[in-house]
Amino acid sequence: MRKNGGRSSVDFKAQVALDAIREDATIAELSSRYGVHATVIHHWKKEAIGAMSLGISGKQERQESDHTTPIKDLNANLLIG
Repeated sequence: MRKNGGRSSVDFKAQVALDAIREDATIAELSSRYGVHATVIHHWKKEAIGAMSLGISGKQERQESDHTTPIKDLNANLLIG
């Protein structure tokens, strides 16, 4: 198993999740291939599918834009204060 303290790059997580979604190999095979516990692969797969459905529905775009206004306000307050 990977021994990097649970820190994996986004690209690595995406690749593992994509391979799990494709189902070209079993989760056990992917776990062995990538050195990641099967439970983690299931979690990344579920997150990836959730993110895809948000992106397709357009909700992700709205979620991201909802966060920009408060950040702009905080930055403005920091500059003023």
